[in-house]
Amino acid sequence: MTRSCVVTGGAGGIGNAIAQELRTAGWHVVTVDIAGSPHVEGHVVGDVADPSTHQRAAQAAEALAPLGGWVNCAGYNILGAVTEVTEAELRHGTDVNLLGVFHGTAEACRRLVEADRPGAIVNISSIQAAVGFPGFAAYAMTKGGIEALSRQVAAEYIARGIRCNVVAPGLIHSEMNDRLLAASAHPETLSAQWAQLTPMGRWGQPKDVAAAVSFLLGPTSSYITGEVLAVNGGALTIARGHG
Repeated sequence: MTRSCVVTGGAGGIGNAIAQELRTAGWHVVTVDIAGSPHVEGHVVGDVADPSTHQRAAQAAEALAPLGGWVNCAGYNILGAVTEVTEAELRHGTDVNLLGVFHGTAEACRRLVEADRPGAIVNISSIQAAVGFPGFAAYAMTKGGIEALSRQVAAEYIARGIRCNVVAPGLIHSEMNDRLLAASAHPETLSAQWAQLTPMGRWGQPKDVAAAVSFLLGPTSSYITGEVLAVNGGALTIARGHG
């Protein structure tokens, strides 16, 4: 049966790659983003921190085909140590990164339960939920919260046939990382340092994340729920100073 899927953050590089991968796999996809044109078919413009945005996205998806998947990819980079982050940045970042995922996940579960239909949810976390990067305290906090939430949802809805998993990217070519490089005094040096974080010695691509998401939404992962799939080039595999 053909199913529909909502992808938040769909105007970004990773979100767009996920949407394209899912369309290729046969899904009807509705993207959500604060940016983009509301007149583009299959795209909902709105703030993921607002529950009504997810309601509109679900309605748009169900107009195409029965809802079967949901991907929470929208994110906001919160910079600074715990003593540096402003209250405004903390609130906004948490609203987008954590509450946005909560609202999207809740809407997906609500619709699937009401329809008595199985489905799969994939939430995008980060390597920063597993290992510390100085200067990203609040960002890491929200990503860790996503992983905890996803395990809880997996446990609560397993009997209803709803699976919930996480993809945790490492160093990926994205607009967020491009902006960090552009703001650096020595972008080439910083880029080389980042590449050394992974044993593979290179940046990942949005398509690497998209392939993992497509797998976790598809039938070949039907026995997997409550798990975190790392897509990080082996960054957590080899102890620092070795390799």
